[in-house]
Amino acid sequence: PPLGCRDPREAGRAAVLDAARNVACAGGEPLALTDCLNFGNPEKPEIGWELAESIDGIAGAAEALGIPVVSGNVSLYNETAGRAIPPTPVVGCVGLVPDVRDVPRGWRPGDGVWLAEGDEVELIRWLWRAAPRLSLAHDVSDGGLAHALAEASAFCGRPFAVDAEAPYGSVVVAAAERPDWPRLRELGAVA
Repeated sequence: PPLGCRDPREAGRAAVLDAARNVACAGGEPLALTDCLNFGNPEKPEIGWELAESIDGIAGAAEALGIPVVSGNVSLYNETAGRAIPPTPVVGCVGLVPDVRDVPRGWRPGDGVWLAEGDEVELIRWLWRAAPRLSLAHDVSDGGLAHALAEASAFCGRPFAVDAEAPYGSVVVAAAERPDWPRLRELGAVA
């Protein structure tokens, strides 16, 4: 989940969507999830509530994506000096890339760079289908848009930066032609 997220339901939901978004950015159709639920002492009512809320968040996001949680693990009683750790659900996602030759490999000179925003579930569905037509797809998560662009620049070996902000969960996409997502914000072109 996003750093500092204290809402356990939102943390569970965000962990699922982040894991599925990462698979989709690589051109994979998200197929299944696994989780590791890290919490304090569940015998304390507030911790038991956090655990239940997190599970509900994971289940809701998995249901929205139409993919199952096929395995998991729990790590409970995580406390120091009587204080529980923050609710920390960790989620992994596996997916299927139909043809590895179509995985986005990095932006090229002249590629347009856009920010795709909107409903996170629909964005994930669109992204894995669109990936074969994209030269790059990278999600915006902790660190924001500047960090996402810096990571993509390092990966591609070609710098690209803009002075803009973007919400957690949006996706930077690059392609020779404008992608067909309805909510795109143009960021510029790769030099």
